[in-house]
Amino acid sequence: MSAGARPAPRWLHGRLADLLLGCHGGYLALFIGFLLFGPTWRAAQPGWLAPLLILLVSTPHYGATLVRVYEQRAERRAYALYAFGATFALLALFVLGVRNAAVGTLLFTAYLTWSPWHYTAQNFGVAMTFLGRLGLAPDRTGRRLLHAAFILSFVLTFLVMHREDGAARGLAEGGVHLARLGLPDPLASVAIPLVAIACAVTFAAALPGLLRRGSIADLAPLGLLALSQCVWFVLPDLFRVSGTSGGVEALDFDHRAYYFNWIVLAHAVQYLWITSYYARAAGDWPGLAPYLGKTLLAGNVAWLVPALVFAPQLLGGAALETDVALLVAALVNLHHFVVDGAIWKLRRAKVGDVLIRSRSGSPAPVVRGRRLRPAVVAFWSGAALLLGLALFEFGAREIAIPGRASAGDLDGASRWLDRLGRVGRDSATLRLRLGVAFAEEGRPAEAQAAFARALELAPD
Repeated sequence: MSAGARPAPRWLHGRLADLLLGCHGGYLALFIGFLLFGPTWRAAQPGWLAPLLILLVSTPHYGATLVRVYEQRAERRAYALYAFGATFALLALFVLGVRNAAVGTLLFTAYLTWSPWHYTAQNFGVAMTFLGRLGLAPDRTGRRLLHAAFILSFVLTFLVMHREDGAARGLAEGGVHLARLGLPDPLASVAIPLVAIACAVTFAAALPGLLRRGSIADLAPLGLLALSQCVWFVLPDLFRVSGTSGGVEALDFDHRAYYFNWIVLAHAVQYLWITSYYARAAGDWPGLAPYLGKTLLAGNVAWLVPALVFAPQLLGGAALETDVALLVAALVNLHHFVVDGAIWKLRRAKVGDVLIRSRSGSPAPVVRGRRLRPAVVAFWSGAALLLGLALFEFGAREIAIPGRASAGDLDGASRWLDRLGRVGRDSATLRLRLGVAFAEEGRPAEAQAAFARALELAPD
Protein backbone atom coordinates (compact mmCIF):
# COMPACT_ATOMS: atom_id res chain seq x y z
CA MET A 1 0.00 0.00 0.00
CA SER A 2 1.36 3.42 -0.88
CA ALA A 3 2.04 5.93 1.85
CA GLY A 4 -0.92 8.08 0.85
CA ALA A 5 -3.41 5.23 0.43
CA ARG A 6 -6.15 4.77 2.94
CA PRO A 7 -7.14 1.35 4.25
CA ALA A 8 -10.55 0.15 3.15
CA PRO A 9 -13.27 1.05 5.66
CA ARG A 10 -14.40 -1.84 7.80
CA TRP A 11 -18.12 -1.17 7.39
CA LEU A 12 -20.40 -0.55 4.43
CA HIS A 13 -23.02 1.86 5.78
CA GLY A 14 -21.56 2.20 9.28
CA ARG A 15 -21.18 -0.22 12.16
CA LEU A 16 -24.68 0.14 13.61
CA ALA A 17 -26.52 0.00 10.29
CA ASP A 18 -24.45 -2.96 9.13
CA LEU A 19 -25.06 -4.98 12.28
CA LEU A 20 -28.78 -4.15 12.43
CA LEU A 21 -29.65 -4.41 8.74
CA GLY A 22 -26.89 -6.40 7.07
CA CYS A 23 -26.32 -8.94 9.84
CA HIS A 24 -29.94 -9.20 11.05
CA GLY A 25 -29.31 -7.65 14.45
CA GLY A 26 -32.61 -5.82 14.06
CA TYR A 27 -34.43 -9.05 13.29
CA LEU A 28 -32.84 -10.84 16.25
CA ALA A 29 -34.00 -8.03 18.56
CA LEU A 30 -37.49 -8.51 17.12
CA PHE A 31 -37.18 -12.26 17.63
CA ILE A 32 -36.51 -11.70 21.33
CA GLY A 33 -39.78 -9.78 21.37
CA PHE A 34 -41.47 -12.73 19.67
CA LEU A 35 -40.14 -15.04 22.38
CA LEU A 36 -41.62 -12.83 25.08
CA PHE A 37 -44.77 -11.44 23.48
CA GLY A 38 -45.31 -13.39 20.24
CA PRO A 39 -48.95 -14.46 20.76
CA THR A 40 -49.94 -11.00 22.00
CA TRP A 41 -48.28 -9.23 19.09
CA ARG A 42 -49.75 -11.65 16.56
CA ALA A 43 -53.26 -11.17 17.92
CA ALA A 44 -52.92 -7.38 17.91
CA GLN A 45 -51.39 -7.07 14.44
CA PRO A 46 -53.83 -5.76 11.81
CA GLY A 47 -54.31 -8.07 8.87
CA TRP A 48 -53.08 -5.49 6.38
CA LEU A 49 -49.69 -4.85 8.02
CA ALA A 50 -47.76 -7.85 6.69
CA PRO A 51 -49.01 -7.48 3.07
CA LEU A 52 -48.15 -3.78 3.14
CA LEU A 53 -44.63 -4.39 4.42
CA ILE A 54 -44.13 -7.18 1.88
CA LEU A 55 -45.20 -4.80 -0.90
CA LEU A 56 -43.03 -1.89 0.23
CA VAL A 57 -39.93 -3.80 1.41
CA SER A 58 -39.81 -7.23 -0.21
CA THR A 59 -40.96 -6.13 -3.66
CA PRO A 60 -38.05 -3.67 -4.05
CA HIS A 61 -35.53 -6.38 -3.23
CA TYR A 62 -36.63 -8.23 -6.37
CA GLY A 63 -36.49 -4.97 -8.26
CA ALA A 64 -32.92 -4.34 -7.11
CA THR A 65 -31.79 -7.42 -9.03
CA LEU A 66 -33.69 -6.33 -12.13
CA VAL A 67 -32.27 -2.81 -12.02
CA ARG A 68 -28.75 -4.16 -11.54
CA VAL A 69 -28.95 -6.50 -14.54
CA TYR A 70 -31.27 -4.82 -17.04
CA GLU A 71 -30.72 -1.08 -16.65
CA GLN A 72 -27.18 -0.85 -18.03
CA ARG A 73 -26.25 -2.25 -21.43
CA ALA A 74 -22.91 -3.56 -20.16
CA GLU A 75 -24.63 -5.59 -17.45
CA ARG A 76 -27.20 -6.96 -19.89
CA ARG A 77 -24.39 -8.16 -22.13
CA ALA A 78 -22.33 -9.58 -19.28
CA TYR A 79 -25.23 -11.62 -17.94
CA ALA A 80 -27.14 -12.24 -21.18
CA LEU A 81 -27.44 -15.98 -20.52
CA TYR A 82 -29.27 -15.30 -17.27
CA ALA A 83 -30.98 -12.04 -18.19
CA PHE A 84 -32.55 -13.47 -21.32
CA GLY A 85 -31.96 -17.22 -21.66
CA ALA A 86 -33.04 -18.15 -18.14
CA THR A 87 -35.86 -15.61 -18.25
CA PHE A 88 -37.41 -17.07 -21.41
CA ALA A 89 -37.01 -20.62 -20.11
CA LEU A 90 -38.75 -19.79 -16.84
CA LEU A 91 -41.51 -17.90 -18.66
CA ALA A 92 -42.11 -20.95 -20.85
CA LEU A 93 -42.34 -23.20 -17.79
CA PHE A 94 -44.68 -20.72 -16.13
CA VAL A 95 -47.05 -20.70 -19.12
CA LEU A 96 -47.00 -24.51 -19.21
CA GLY A 97 -47.58 -24.60 -15.46
CA VAL A 98 -50.69 -22.44 -15.75
CA ARG A 99 -52.10 -24.94 -18.25
CA ASN A 100 -50.74 -28.13 -16.68
CA ALA A 101 -50.93 -28.66 -12.92
CA ALA A 102 -48.14 -31.26 -12.95
CA VAL A 103 -45.69 -28.80 -14.52
CA GLY A 104 -46.94 -26.11 -12.16
CA THR A 105 -46.35 -28.37 -9.17
CA LEU A 106 -42.78 -29.11 -10.26
CA LEU A 107 -42.10 -25.40 -10.74
CA PHE A 108 -43.58 -24.52 -7.35
CA THR A 109 -41.68 -27.35 -5.66
CA ALA A 110 -38.42 -26.13 -7.18
CA TYR A 111 -39.13 -22.66 -5.78
CA LEU A 112 -39.93 -23.84 -2.24
CA THR A 113 -36.94 -26.20 -2.20
CA TRP A 114 -34.48 -23.63 -3.52
CA SER A 115 -35.73 -20.76 -1.35
CA PRO A 116 -33.99 -21.79 1.93
CA TRP A 117 -30.73 -22.17 0.03
CA HIS A 118 -31.10 -18.67 -1.42
CA TYR A 119 -31.50 -17.22 2.08
CA THR A 120 -28.61 -19.35 3.35
CA ALA A 121 -26.25 -18.43 0.51
CA GLN A 122 -26.96 -14.74 1.00
CA ASN A 123 -26.15 -15.00 4.70
CA PHE A 124 -22.94 -16.86 3.90
CA GLY A 125 -21.94 -14.30 1.28
CA VAL A 126 -22.50 -11.41 3.67
CA ALA A 127 -20.49 -13.25 6.34
CA MET A 128 -17.56 -13.70 3.96
CA THR A 129 -17.83 -10.04 2.94
CA PHE A 130 -17.40 -8.89 6.52
CA LEU A 131 -14.64 -11.37 7.29
CA GLY A 132 -12.77 -9.99 4.29
CA ARG A 133 -13.36 -6.34 5.19
CA LEU A 134 -12.37 -6.89 8.82
CA GLY A 135 -9.13 -8.62 7.84
CA LEU A 136 -10.34 -12.01 9.07
CA ALA A 137 -10.64 -13.83 5.76
CA PRO A 138 -10.21 -17.52 6.61
CA ASP A 139 -7.75 -19.81 4.90
CA ARG A 140 -9.02 -22.41 2.45
CA THR A 141 -9.77 -24.95 5.17
CA GLY A 142 -11.56 -22.42 7.34
CA ARG A 143 -13.66 -21.19 4.44
CA ARG A 144 -14.62 -24.72 3.53
CA LEU A 145 -15.66 -25.43 7.11
CA LEU A 146 -17.82 -22.30 7.26
CA HIS A 147 -19.31 -23.04 3.87
CA ALA A 148 -20.03 -26.61 4.92
CA ALA A 149 -21.81 -25.41 8.07
CA PHE A 150 -24.14 -23.17 6.07
CA ILE A 151 -24.70 -25.89 3.47
CA LEU A 152 -25.54 -28.43 6.18
CA SER A 153 -28.10 -26.05 7.68
CA PHE A 154 -29.81 -26.06 4.30
CA VAL A 155 -29.52 -29.85 3.99
CA LEU A 156 -31.32 -30.12 7.32
CA THR A 157 -34.18 -27.99 6.01
CA PHE A 158 -34.25 -30.03 2.78
CA LEU A 159 -34.55 -33.31 4.70
CA VAL A 160 -37.35 -31.98 6.90
CA MET A 161 -39.20 -30.49 3.94
CA HIS A 162 -39.05 -33.67 1.85
CA ARG A 163 -39.59 -36.42 4.39
CA GLU A 164 -42.70 -38.61 4.19
CA ASP A 165 -45.89 -36.75 5.06
CA GLY A 166 -48.97 -38.92 4.73
CA ALA A 167 -50.20 -40.56 1.56
CA ALA A 168 -48.40 -39.91 -1.71
CA ARG A 169 -50.07 -37.32 -3.94
CA GLY A 170 -49.98 -37.09 -7.71
CA LEU A 171 -48.31 -34.08 -9.30
CA ALA A 172 -51.56 -32.85 -10.81
CA GLU A 173 -53.75 -33.92 -7.90
CA GLY A 174 -55.41 -31.03 -6.08
CA GLY A 175 -53.79 -28.25 -8.09
CA VAL A 176 -50.37 -26.70 -7.63
CA HIS A 177 -48.66 -27.87 -4.43
CA LEU A 178 -45.36 -28.89 -2.85
CA ALA A 179 -44.45 -32.35 -4.14
CA ARG A 180 -42.35 -33.88 -1.40
CA LEU A 181 -39.77 -36.50 -2.32
CA GLY A 182 -41.16 -38.67 0.48
CA LEU A 183 -37.90 -39.58 2.22
CA PRO A 184 -38.65 -42.64 4.39
CA ASP A 185 -38.93 -41.97 8.12
CA PRO A 186 -36.19 -44.50 9.03
CA LEU A 187 -33.77 -42.59 6.80
CA ALA A 188 -34.92 -39.11 7.84
CA SER A 189 -34.93 -39.93 11.56
CA VAL A 190 -31.24 -40.85 11.36
CA ALA A 191 -30.07 -38.30 8.80
CA ILE A 192 -31.66 -35.22 10.38
CA PRO A 193 -29.91 -35.38 13.78
CA LEU A 194 -26.62 -36.38 12.14
CA VAL A 195 -26.78 -33.39 9.81
CA ALA A 196 -27.64 -31.08 12.72
CA ILE A 197 -24.63 -32.34 14.69
CA ALA A 198 -22.35 -32.05 11.65
CA CYS A 199 -23.54 -28.48 11.09
CA ALA A 200 -22.64 -27.49 14.66
CA VAL A 201 -19.30 -29.31 14.57
CA THR A 202 -18.12 -27.79 11.29
CA PHE A 203 -19.05 -24.29 12.41
CA ALA A 204 -17.24 -24.77 15.73
CA ALA A 205 -14.19 -26.15 13.92
CA ALA A 206 -13.91 -22.98 11.85
CA LEU A 207 -13.85 -20.65 14.87
CA PRO A 208 -10.31 -21.25 16.25
CA GLY A 209 -8.71 -20.17 12.98
CA LEU A 210 -10.82 -17.01 12.91
CA LEU A 211 -10.08 -16.17 16.54
CA ARG A 212 -6.36 -16.35 15.78
CA ARG A 213 -6.90 -13.53 13.29
CA GLY A 214 -9.12 -11.28 15.40
CA SER A 215 -11.14 -10.84 18.56
CA ILE A 216 -14.58 -12.12 19.50
CA ALA A 217 -15.93 -8.62 18.86
CA ASP A 218 -14.58 -8.79 15.30
CA LEU A 219 -16.67 -11.93 14.76
CA ALA A 220 -19.93 -10.15 15.67
CA PRO A 221 -21.17 -10.04 12.04
CA LEU A 222 -20.53 -13.77 11.58
CA GLY A 223 -22.11 -14.56 14.94
CA LEU A 224 -25.28 -12.59 14.17
CA LEU A 225 -25.62 -14.18 10.74
CA ALA A 226 -25.06 -17.69 12.09
CA LEU A 227 -27.57 -17.09 14.88
CA SER A 228 -30.10 -15.83 12.34
CA GLN A 229 -29.57 -18.94 10.24
CA CYS A 230 -30.23 -21.00 13.35
CA VAL A 231 -33.50 -19.31 14.35
CA TRP A 232 -34.70 -19.06 10.75
CA PHE A 233 -34.24 -22.69 9.81
CA VAL A 234 -32.33 -25.02 12.13
CA LEU A 235 -34.35 -24.62 15.33
CA PRO A 236 -37.82 -24.50 13.69
CA ASP A 237 -36.99 -27.62 11.67
CA LEU A 238 -35.67 -29.53 14.66
CA PHE A 239 -38.71 -28.59 16.72
CA ARG A 240 -40.96 -29.60 13.82
CA VAL A 241 -39.35 -33.03 13.67
CA SER A 242 -39.61 -33.44 17.44
CA GLY A 243 -43.33 -32.66 17.32
CA THR A 244 -43.08 -29.83 19.84
CA SER A 245 -42.15 -26.16 19.84
CA GLY A 246 -40.86 -26.18 23.39
CA GLY A 247 -43.62 -23.75 24.29
CA VAL A 248 -42.19 -21.10 21.94
CA GLU A 249 -44.81 -19.99 19.44
CA ALA A 250 -42.22 -18.32 17.19
CA LEU A 251 -40.71 -21.78 16.56
CA ASP A 252 -44.05 -23.57 16.22
CA PHE A 253 -44.68 -24.83 12.68
CA ASP A 254 -48.41 -24.17 13.10
CA HIS A 255 -47.58 -20.45 13.11
CA ARG A 256 -44.72 -20.66 10.63
CA ALA A 257 -46.44 -18.57 7.95
CA TYR A 258 -46.90 -15.59 10.27
CA TYR A 259 -43.38 -15.58 11.69
CA PHE A 260 -41.75 -16.35 8.36
CA ASN A 261 -43.15 -13.07 7.00
CA TRP A 262 -40.68 -11.30 9.28
CA ILE A 263 -37.84 -13.49 8.02
CA VAL A 264 -38.80 -12.54 4.46
CA LEU A 265 -38.63 -8.87 5.44
CA ALA A 266 -35.26 -9.28 7.17
CA HIS A 267 -33.86 -11.01 4.09
CA ALA A 268 -35.20 -8.24 1.83
CA VAL A 269 -33.79 -5.48 4.04
CA GLN A 270 -30.40 -7.20 3.99
CA TYR A 271 -30.52 -7.43 0.21
CA LEU A 272 -31.43 -3.76 -0.22
CA TRP A 273 -28.72 -2.83 2.28
CA ILE A 274 -26.00 -4.46 0.19
CA THR A 275 -27.36 -3.63 -3.27
CA SER A 276 -27.73 0.05 -2.39
CA TYR A 277 -24.08 0.11 -1.28
CA TYR A 278 -22.98 -1.57 -4.50
CA ALA A 279 -25.07 0.77 -6.66
CA ARG A 280 -23.66 3.82 -4.88
CA ALA A 281 -20.07 2.59 -5.24
CA ALA A 282 -20.52 1.61 -8.88
CA GLY A 283 -21.29 5.18 -9.93
CA ASP A 284 -24.24 7.21 -11.28
CA TRP A 285 -25.90 7.04 -7.85
CA PRO A 286 -29.24 8.92 -7.86
CA GLY A 287 -29.63 8.92 -4.08
CA LEU A 288 -31.22 6.39 -1.73
CA ALA A 289 -34.86 7.47 -2.14
CA PRO A 290 -34.81 7.48 -5.97
CA TYR A 291 -32.97 4.16 -5.95
CA LEU A 292 -35.50 2.50 -3.64
CA GLY A 293 -38.35 4.01 -5.66
CA LYS A 294 -36.90 2.59 -8.85
CA THR A 295 -36.49 -0.86 -7.31
CA LEU A 296 -40.07 -0.77 -6.02
CA LEU A 297 -41.37 0.07 -9.49
CA ALA A 298 -39.29 -2.64 -11.18
CA GLY A 299 -40.13 -5.31 -8.61
CA ASN A 300 -43.83 -4.57 -8.85
CA VAL A 301 -43.71 -4.98 -12.62
CA ALA A 302 -42.23 -8.45 -12.18
CA TRP A 303 -44.98 -9.49 -9.79
CA LEU A 304 -48.01 -7.78 -11.28
CA VAL A 305 -47.64 -8.24 -15.04
CA PRO A 306 -47.80 -12.07 -15.08
CA ALA A 307 -50.58 -11.98 -12.48
CA LEU A 308 -52.59 -9.62 -14.69
CA VAL A 309 -51.94 -11.36 -18.00
CA PHE A 310 -52.61 -14.85 -16.64
CA ALA A 311 -55.54 -13.99 -14.41
CA PRO A 312 -58.34 -16.56 -14.83
CA GLN A 313 -60.49 -13.99 -16.66
CA LEU A 314 -57.72 -13.42 -19.23
CA LEU A 315 -55.06 -15.95 -20.32
CA GLY A 316 -55.24 -18.04 -17.16
CA GLY A 317 -58.11 -20.03 -18.59
CA ALA A 318 -59.47 -22.57 -16.12
CA ALA A 319 -56.57 -22.16 -13.69
CA LEU A 320 -57.57 -21.28 -10.15
CA GLU A 321 -56.49 -17.85 -8.96
CA THR A 322 -54.64 -19.48 -6.06
CA ASP A 323 -52.68 -21.66 -8.50
CA VAL A 324 -51.81 -18.64 -10.63
CA ALA A 325 -50.67 -16.75 -7.53
CA LEU A 326 -48.43 -19.65 -6.47
CA LEU A 327 -46.96 -19.90 -9.96
CA VAL A 328 -46.29 -16.16 -10.15
CA ALA A 329 -44.44 -16.47 -6.84
CA ALA A 330 -42.46 -19.40 -8.25
CA LEU A 331 -41.64 -17.53 -11.47
CA VAL A 332 -40.50 -14.31 -9.79
CA ASN A 333 -38.50 -16.06 -7.10
CA LEU A 334 -36.80 -18.62 -9.35
CA HIS A 335 -35.80 -15.84 -11.73
CA HIS A 336 -34.46 -13.89 -8.76
CA PHE A 337 -32.54 -16.93 -7.49
CA VAL A 338 -30.95 -17.67 -10.87
CA VAL A 339 -29.94 -14.11 -11.71
CA ASP A 340 -28.92 -13.24 -8.16
CA GLY A 341 -26.68 -16.29 -7.97
CA ALA A 342 -24.90 -15.16 -11.13
CA ILE A 343 -24.30 -11.50 -10.32
CA TRP A 344 -23.20 -11.60 -6.67
CA LYS A 345 -20.21 -13.92 -6.76
CA LEU A 346 -17.47 -12.43 -4.57
CA ARG A 347 -14.81 -14.06 -6.72
CA ARG A 348 -15.81 -11.79 -9.60
CA ALA A 349 -13.28 -8.98 -9.63
CA LYS A 350 -15.78 -6.12 -9.78
CA VAL A 351 -18.02 -7.49 -7.02
CA GLY A 352 -15.10 -8.33 -4.75
CA ASP A 353 -13.49 -4.94 -5.35
CA VAL A 354 -16.63 -3.07 -4.30
CA LEU A 355 -17.89 -5.23 -1.44
CA ILE A 356 -14.63 -6.39 0.16
CA ARG A 357 -11.93 -4.01 -0.99
CA SER A 358 -14.10 -0.85 -1.25
CA ARG A 359 -12.82 0.04 -4.69
CA SER A 360 -15.43 1.97 -6.62
CA GLY A 361 -16.41 0.73 -10.02
CA SER A 362 -15.96 2.83 -13.10
CA PRO A 363 -18.62 5.50 -12.77
CA ALA A 364 -21.16 5.74 -15.52
CA PRO A 365 -20.67 8.89 -17.56
CA VAL A 366 -23.04 11.66 -16.56
CA VAL A 367 -24.37 13.63 -19.49
CA ARG A 368 -26.02 16.88 -18.48
CA GLY A 369 -29.33 17.54 -20.13
CA ARG A 370 -29.47 14.11 -21.73
CA ARG A 371 -32.84 12.95 -23.01
CA LEU A 372 -34.21 9.62 -21.95
CA ARG A 373 -35.10 7.21 -24.72
CA PRO A 374 -38.84 6.94 -25.39
CA ALA A 375 -38.78 3.24 -24.51
CA VAL A 376 -37.27 4.03 -21.11
CA VAL A 377 -39.84 6.75 -20.44
CA ALA A 378 -42.63 4.40 -21.50
CA PHE A 379 -41.38 1.62 -19.23
CA TRP A 380 -41.09 3.73 -16.09
CA SER A 381 -44.38 5.49 -16.80
CA GLY A 382 -46.09 2.14 -17.19
CA ALA A 383 -44.37 0.89 -14.04
CA ALA A 384 -45.73 3.88 -12.12
CA LEU A 385 -49.26 3.10 -13.33
CA LEU A 386 -48.86 -0.54 -12.30
CA LEU A 387 -47.69 0.51 -8.85
CA GLY A 388 -50.81 2.63 -8.53
CA LEU A 389 -52.85 -0.44 -9.47
CA ALA A 390 -51.00 -2.56 -6.89
CA LEU A 391 -51.67 0.00 -4.16
CA PHE A 392 -55.31 0.20 -5.19
CA GLU A 393 -55.62 -3.59 -5.06
CA PHE A 394 -53.93 -3.68 -1.67
CA GLY A 395 -56.30 -1.05 -0.31
CA ALA A 396 -59.34 -2.85 -1.69
CA ARG A 397 -58.41 -6.40 -0.65
CA GLU A 398 -56.77 -5.73 2.69
CA ILE A 399 -58.65 -2.71 4.01
CA ALA A 400 -61.83 -1.71 2.16
CA ILE A 401 -63.46 -5.10 1.52
CA PRO A 402 -62.71 -6.61 4.97
CA GLY A 403 -63.77 -3.34 6.58
CA ARG A 404 -67.08 -3.21 4.70
CA ALA A 405 -67.76 -6.88 5.39
CA SER A 406 -66.99 -6.64 9.11
CA ALA A 407 -69.28 -3.60 9.34
CA GLY A 408 -72.09 -5.61 7.76
CA ASP A 409 -72.04 -3.57 4.55
CA LEU A 410 -71.97 -6.47 2.10
CA ASP A 411 -73.18 -4.27 -0.74
CA GLY A 412 -70.21 -1.99 -0.18
CA ALA A 413 -67.87 -4.98 -0.23
CA SER A 414 -69.48 -6.12 -3.47
CA ARG A 415 -68.96 -2.71 -5.05
CA TRP A 416 -65.27 -2.84 -4.16
CA LEU A 417 -65.01 -6.25 -5.82
CA ASP A 418 -66.69 -4.80 -8.90
CA ARG A 419 -64.02 -2.08 -8.97
CA LEU A 420 -61.31 -4.72 -8.80
CA GLY A 421 -63.01 -6.58 -11.63
CA ARG A 422 -62.85 -3.51 -13.85
CA VAL A 423 -59.04 -3.57 -13.63
CA GLY A 424 -58.74 -7.33 -14.06
CA ARG A 425 -58.18 -8.16 -10.39
CA ASP A 426 -61.51 -9.75 -9.41
CA SER A 427 -61.35 -12.71 -7.03
CA ALA A 428 -63.34 -15.93 -7.12
CA THR A 429 -62.36 -16.63 -3.53
CA LEU A 430 -63.65 -13.28 -2.27
CA ARG A 431 -66.82 -13.61 -4.39
CA LEU A 432 -67.45 -17.02 -2.85
CA ARG A 433 -67.03 -15.65 0.68
CA LEU A 434 -69.32 -12.77 -0.17
CA GLY A 435 -71.95 -15.18 -1.48
CA VAL A 436 -71.84 -17.17 1.77
CA ALA A 437 -72.22 -13.94 3.75
CA PHE A 438 -75.21 -12.88 1.64
CA ALA A 439 -76.80 -16.31 2.12
CA GLU A 440 -76.31 -16.14 5.88
CA GLU A 441 -77.97 -12.72 5.84
CA GLY A 442 -81.00 -14.14 4.03
CA ARG A 443 -80.38 -12.45 0.68
CA PRO A 444 -80.55 -15.31 -1.85
CA ALA A 445 -80.55 -13.16 -4.99
CA GLU A 446 -77.33 -11.39 -4.05
CA ALA A 447 -75.81 -14.68 -2.91
CA GLN A 448 -76.66 -16.30 -6.24
CA ALA A 449 -75.10 -13.40 -8.15
CA ALA A 450 -71.89 -13.64 -6.11
CA PHE A 451 -71.72 -17.43 -6.59
CA ALA A 452 -72.32 -17.04 -10.32
CA ARG A 453 -69.48 -14.54 -10.62
CA ALA A 454 -67.19 -16.84 -8.62
CA LEU A 455 -68.06 -19.72 -10.95
CA GLU A 456 -67.42 -17.50 -13.97
CA LEU A 457 -63.95 -16.70 -12.63
CA ALA A 458 -63.18 -20.30 -11.64
CA PRO A 459 -65.25 -22.69 -13.78
CA ASP A 460 -63.62 -25.79 -12.30
